[in-house]
Amino acid sequence: MRKKLILIGLIIILIIVGWAFHLFTETRPGLVNIKADVSINADELYNQFQVDETVANKKYLDKIIEVNGIVTDIEQTDSTLSIELKGTETGGVNCGIADVTNKKLSFQKGSTISIKGRCSGFLMDVNMVDCVIEK
Repeated sequence: MRKKLILIGLIIILIIVGWAFHLFTETRPGLVNIKADVSINADELYNQFQVDETVANKKYLDKIIEVNGIVTDIEQTDSTLSIELKGTETGGVNCGIADVTNKKLSFQKGSTISIKGRCSGFLMDVNMVDCVIEK
């Protein structure tokens, strides 16, 4: 009886580990060919979150948004890129782009660009993930 309980416990643990691994490695679909739900300027998007975060969350959270704005900061690691678009003096829109290995940037600080991404909420900045740079 004890061996059966140990075996059942190990099977349950293996199922949980397998499921967690699947969730961790699952790739989200890219947004290149997906139409944006909303097109907005970065300063307007930031201001809406700053004025009333609850209303802005209902309007933008988990939606595909095309944001236009001026690049105020660019941070690149080996495989990710974080672009900050100007909102106000206190914050802006932070756009995260994954898998930028060996890609040359066609813009710099001060450039006006358009970025499409999924809004993931507000924490000092409006945060967007799965972003792609629109031309």
